[in-house]
Amino acid sequence: MTPTEKAEEIVFKYEKYLYGYFTTDEEYARCVECALIAVDEILDLIDTIYDYDRESLNPYWQEVKQEIDKL
Repeated sequence: MTPTEKAEEIVFKYEKYLYGYFTTDEEYARCVECALIAVDEILDLIDTIYDYDRESLNPYWQEVKQEIDKL
């Protein structure tokens, strides 16, 4: 899955769970914030747990975070 697809998937999961399928701009912005928090947690875990594979995992999730910011 590309970083763009993953970003959209994460935001959509929050949107669907929190508000259903129809959201206002403000609600959508909250979903984006939730997605950014989730990705930050993933990045923290990568730094803590995955010492051996940090170089391959970290750039992917950094790019996902950038894609979420664009949404």
